[in-house]
This record gives sequence, C-alpha cells and structure tokens, in this order.
Amino acid sequence: MYRSDADRSAATPWPAPRGPAVGWHGKGAARAYFDGSRWVRDDPPSLTTALAVVAVLAVSLLVARPFIELGEAAGVPVPILAVSLIVLGYLPPVAVAVALLRRDTAGIGWLSTVGGRFRGVDLAWGVLVWFIAIVVQAVVFGLVDGFGVPVSDNTGALGDDSIGADLVVITAVAAVLVAPLVEEFVFRGVVQRALIARIGTVPGVAAQGMLFGVAHIDPVAGVGNIGLALVLSGVGIIFGAAVVRFGRLGPAIVAHAVFNAVVVALVVSGAAEHLVERVG
Repeated sequence: MYRSDADRSAATPWPAPRGPAVGWHGKGAARAYFDGSRWVRDDPPSLTTALAVVAVLAVSLLVARPFIELGEAAGVPVPILAVSLIVLGYLPPVAVAVALLRRDTAGIGWLSTVGGRFRGVDLAWGVLVWFIAIVVQAVVFGLVDGFGVPVSDNTGALGDDSIGADLVVITAVAAVLVAPLVEEFVFRGVVQRALIARIGTVPGVAAQGMLFGVAHIDPVAGVGNIGLALVLSGVGIIFGAAVVRFGRLGPAIVAHAVFNAVVVALVVSGAAEHLVERVG
C-alpha cells in the first residue's frame, strides 16, 4: 500500500497525468470542452460565416469558368486549365471557411465544430447512404420527368471522344476526391449546422439540400437547370440527413465520393448514354 501520491509516482515508470481536467473550460466565445486528449467546440458556425462561404463559393465558380475559357482560347494546356479550375473553384471557399471558423471558435476545435471526424466504419455507412441517395435520385428524377420538367446533364462532356485522357483523369480526381471533401465541408458542415441552429433540423437539412442543388447548375444549360437542381437537391438532403444521424461528415463524404465515382465511370465508359437510350 502506498502511503502517498509521491510514493506511488516513484514506484511506477509512468508520470502522473498533467494538463487541464476533462470538462468545459473558459467562458463565452472561448468556451471549449477538453476530452482528455484534445479540445472540442460544439458551437454551430455563425449564420454570417455560412452565408459568406456560400457567397465565396458562388463567386469562385462564376469567375473560374470565364477564366478557363480565356486560357483555353490562349492555348493554355488542358491539364493546367483543369487544375486551375479546381483551385479557383474550391480553394477560396475553403480558405474563407477555415478563417471564419477559427475566428468563431478562437482557434479551438474549429474542425470539430463542423463534424469533421472520420471513423473506419464510415466506409460501410457511406455505401449505405450512397444507395439511399441513388434511390431518392431515381424517385425525384421520375417525378420531375413525369411533370415534363427538363433535366440537364452536367457530366456529359466527359463522354466526348475529343477530350484527352489527361483531362478525364484530372476531372475524375476532382469529382471523386476534391469535390466530396470540399462540398461536404461547406454544405453539410458549415451551412447545414448554421441553419439547423436557427431554423430547426428538418428545415435546415432541406434548405442546405436546395442550396447544394442550385450550386451545380450550369449557366449554358438553360431551363434544364431546373430539373438538375431538383434532382441533386434530393441527393443533398440525404447526405445532410446522414450527417445529422451520425454526427460527423465521414459517411456523407464516402457516399458523395462513391456517387461521383459511379457517375464518372458510367459517363466515361458510355454506359450512361446507352442507359438513357433504353429508358427513352
């Protein structure tokens, strides 16, 4: 039996734990929870942060397109243009989101604020969420088509035989790796959490889903954007519901990546065109 804590420390090779106690610390904007190994903030992003990130994303996508067209006219190599499109379209909103989240959380656990956690089991859950999203997409598409609403295709260009393999590879990497990470971070992490805190879970998930659908419209597609936005809004709502259910972005990121990977594979292989012909 040890007579004191000093005797116990001297008899064991492991030093006594040091650092803050497990629990909440600080007040106001600096309030944070220490779980024994890291600081965690559970405050939702501010509505100002969410609106700013969406605005920057919209502007980035609008600016990127004419910039790429000018580069194409000037003879800039296609791989450079593709990488430039990724950087111009996705880097600004991420940079703004990180800066504003760090400001909102005083730099403590800003990633946890948006559910930025991943577990190995998310791979399996993500596949299930993807399957549900596919079913919902088919149902919404059937309703949209049944009412005669035109639906445009924002991936058909990948099936063009004139497009080089380098552009296809870069686009596939962007769709399967970059887009799921950035879009889940922005829409389900920042925007959805901010909206849920103000208007409730169901309206918040629905609202971010509609914003997600609108973000994918193509100005040159005309009225076809209506159907495209509606279909992808259904997919965005499923991803948002998954984040609410699991409390983290992991399953939605996996589902989003699988969703885009399947679409790219179908378009590049030509299977999507044959499927449309059979359905039509």
